[in-house]
Amino acid sequence: MSMVGPFQLMIIIFVLFLFPLFFVLPAILCVKRAEKINQNKIIWGILGFFLSYIAVLVAYILPAENAENTKQCPYCGEKILTTAKKCKHCGEWLEK
Repeated sequence: MSMVGPFQLMIIIFVLFLFPLFFVLPAILCVKRAEKINQNKIIWGILGFFLSYIAVLVAYILPAENAENTKQCPYCGEKILTTAKKCKHCGEWLEK
């Protein structure tokens, strides 16, 4: 049975502890935040993986879409402002 050398030990520590801590965890945090602020989860996951905790900070600084100021268009189902008179997505005039 062979002994694990110092270089191999460093690789094992990196794969088991540092890789998840510095790459996987920020990606997961970014995806969770993207769900709350109605952003693309895939893009935020990739940003979290490559930019690490910088992307996490940016994701948590971004304001969430204010649900109180939006409603669903009765014609196309897209989110529009509650004060809208015409849907910006489908072009239908909204009734008051």
